[in-house]
Amino acid sequence: MSRTAVLMKNKVIVEIEELPSYLFIAVKGTLDEYSEFPEVTVTQNRDVLFDLQGFKSINSTGIRLWMEWIKNLNFRIFYFRHCPKVFIDQLNNVAGFIPDNSVIESFYVPYHSPVTDEEASILFRKGDHFVKGRILGMPEVLDSNFSRMEIDILPEKYLRFLPRFSR
Repeated sequence: MSRTAVLMKNKVIVEIEELPSYLFIAVKGTLDEYSEFPEVTVTQNRDVLFDLQGFKSINSTGIRLWMEWIKNLNFRIFYFRHCPKVFIDQLNNVAGFIPDNSVIESFYVPYHSPVTDEEASILFRKGDHFVKGRILGMPEVLDSNFSRMEIDILPEKYLRFLPRFSR
């Protein structure tokens, strides 16, 4: 069963798909004061996978509404994939932004080229780029002139969530 919750004033789209071994929830758009979330029925001992590929932005009211919604979901494990920088920033700064029984499977790291002023978001995947709270290595990213791009975050600050949420 698949369903999509879209409300006219909503800038957020929540797509829910019931899969054999877990519930899939895609969250796209902007979380703000107009955000409304669908009711989710949780089957006992069930996992959930949140895909945040289209997650764009969140304001303070959106944070509060998100936290109220997610705290009422009683899944065994919460998995998060394609976490954009705006999501990781909130995860690092807001206690309880995601449940303690959460695992980050992948997240984006911003890069910038001082030569061309290009920007890129590189997806870091569990097992490929990080394991058990530590980065395996920062990939080399090149701009359109084949110049090396620089990481556009402070790793010690941006990656604070890793030890807690990368089991």
